[in-house]
Amino acid sequence: MGVLLLDADLHATFMNRRMRRFWEVSEDEAASRPTYSSLVRRLHRASAPNLPSSELAKFPARRVEEVKAGDHVRDLQTPDGRRIRAHCTTMSNGGRMLTYVDITDLTQKAAMLEKLATTDPLTGLHNRRHFLNNLDAEWSRFQRYYRSVSVLMLDIDHFKSVNDRYGHAVGDAAIKAVATACLDGKRKSDIVGRLGGEEFAVLLPETSLSRARTVAERIRKRVMSTPVFADKLQFGLTVSIGIAEATVSMSGIDALMGAADHALYQAKAEGRNRCIAWMPPPPANKAAE
Repeated sequence: MGVLLLDADLHATFMNRRMRRFWEVSEDEAASRPTYSSLVRRLHRASAPNLPSSELAKFPARRVEEVKAGDHVRDLQTPDGRRIRAHCTTMSNGGRMLTYVDITDLTQKAAMLEKLATTDPLTGLHNRRHFLNNLDAEWSRFQRYYRSVSVLMLDIDHFKSVNDRYGHAVGDAAIKAVATACLDGKRKSDIVGRLGGEEFAVLLPETSLSRARTVAERIRKRVMSTPVFADKLQFGLTVSIGIAEATVSMSGIDALMGAADHALYQAKAEGRNRCIAWMPPPPANKAAE
């Protein structure tokens, strides 16, 4: 832990070895009671995490004002990318005690846990829960601003026979190949998720049914042109794709996913390796008088 004591005028009255090393301050220089302002302006200093380079010059003055203001906790980032948590405590003599703790490992572990919680481990795609969270956010935008949103549901054709014939390792290779084809075929703003097994979904924000069909066809053709290798054999895959666009009559994301799923089953029933768009049922005719 780094420790820095400041008097009421924010002159350094004590800094331990770790702080001297961090700021490259000699013992003699530390004994001369440098100002906190001069320390945070040194080359080897920490700044706010992910601060744009245009803001770096303004940060030291902001940091001095923070310390003047009194008690707070602030995360800082060193030039080499380490994350430091600084605690500022007001002392009875009007000075400040600053303690600095390296939390880089904690930050990295938190990022890793976040990735584990949101990512499908086999493909690196969004997992089901994270995909649905993203879809939920787009649904809110659709309701509030009437921005179009469409969904693709994909299923690998005859996947069970791939597993039965070649084994689960080749089945996993097939799933990864389809995931790659989806990523290659999607647009920048689209989000791909693996819902489980051989089933995938693509979220297409601000996209009408006709534009969604174009993306679906591109992905379908990419899957067809992606070979999968098993021992010395090579075989191809196809996918069936259901497409649905959100409509005001839908009750929520379950209804939108259900519509895409319904179109997917229709694509399977009509011979597989095709894209089918869900169409809302026509309004019932009034009974004849």
